[in-house]
Amino acid sequence: MVKEFLLLPMVLTVFERDTKIIASHVKTKAPYEQALQLAMDRVTANLAELKREFRQRGIKVFDSERTASGVHCKYLCRGYENQFDMMWLYIRAEVELRMKHYLGAHLKAYLTLKKR
Repeated sequence: MVKEFLLLPMVLTVFERDTKIIASHVKTKAPYEQALQLAMDRVTANLAELKREFRQRGIKVFDSERTASGVHCKYLCRGYENQFDMMWLYIRAEVELRMKHYLGAHLKAYLTLKKR
């Protein structure tokens, strides 16, 4: 859950950046912008649900920081303090998978096409 909590805002950031790029480089931008907006709405809804789940379970994330090697955070869960780290290479791959999911691309179809 902590990993998802850290990744979803990054997915939103990438979608927002891509929306700006598409708006300035594509003639027929409306379909792309709508697809990205729907994906961002789904990410936002899932992030809100995740925050609600954190409140119910008593989980708090704090001291989240981005470093040259990745993202580091500390969190409290049931009175215990833990930490969580992700490297940028892993983050990039995970964000890309989530983007495909939220855009409606099915991973099985993607993997099948890649094997051909």
